[in-house]
Amino acid sequence: MVRRIMMKGSRAQYIERRSANIPDDGREIVMDGECARYEEHASAAVSHYPLCGDVSTGLRQYEFLLRGGFIASTTHEAHFLYLMGYSLQSPDDVKPIVWLTTKEQLHMMLQRRFSSLLSDKGITDADLKRLAPSCFVDKKGNGIEIPKPREENSAMMDYLQKNFPT
Repeated sequence: MVRRIMMKGSRAQYIERRSANIPDDGREIVMDGECARYEEHASAAVSHYPLCGDVSTGLRQYEFLLRGGFIASTTHEAHFLYLMGYSLQSPDDVKPIVWLTTKEQLHMMLQRRFSSLLSDKGITDADLKRLAPSCFVDKKGNGIEIPKPREENSAMMDYLQKNFPT
């Protein structure tokens, strides 16, 4: 039996990654709803943020974060686009984004980046925090856990808030 997938909704997504030697199991998947989403990862795929937005916006954000000193210059743009949900093209050997500033700035950037999905309830703030350690690492290579919100008053935060391209 061949897998049959029916999804309805303006933001319905089906994401599946499996290696060529893993067979399809023939299930029927029926989903309905505004933001219906199904993910299945049969291989050791890298977690990433949900698909939202276009590549040109992603490239503008990548350039802004790179020039502003928020992400390391070693961050490859294809890895950034995939991890941040601008592309489903998974590059070989995806490397997490090296975040160079504070965790509060990372959290605020993610909230601005996914503001449309947050307002439509397509993703929650808890989801943003849960995915962060898989997608972002600090200078030492440790996954970044986003703590409870804390107000930060700094020039970098002001710059990020006022100029982050959305």
